[in-house]
Amino acid sequence: PDNVKALLRRADAREKTGQIKEAQADLERSVIVDENNKRAKQLLDEFMERNKKLLTKGGKRMKIVESSSDEEEEHGKVPSPQKSGGNKQDTPTSQKPDNERMTDKSSKTPCTRDN
Repeated sequence: PDNVKALLRRADAREKTGQIKEAQADLERSVIVDENNKRAKQLLDEFMERNKKLLTKGGKRMKIVESSSDEEEEHGKVPSPQKSGGNKQDTPTSQKPDNERMTDKSSKTPCTRDN
């Protein structure tokens, strides 16, 4: 688009979602579309300052590598503990039977349903 306001908003959204090169292109386009727009130039300068490490050739990117369980044990990771066997104290409120969950707040006594 050639609408400066739309370009600036899209650049902001793209930067927030990690689309740095696309955001840069939108900001540069906004300056080309309206060369006299001081705000567009200011936003481009601020953007370049914030993202200069990512935009340079030596910028770092995170690489995700999956490992097998054998590798995890070698690197000292401890397997997660097993769940306890049916202890009522560990049961979340939402999983307790209705008669245990429903209490009268003023007297703290269980309420019963009339069926």
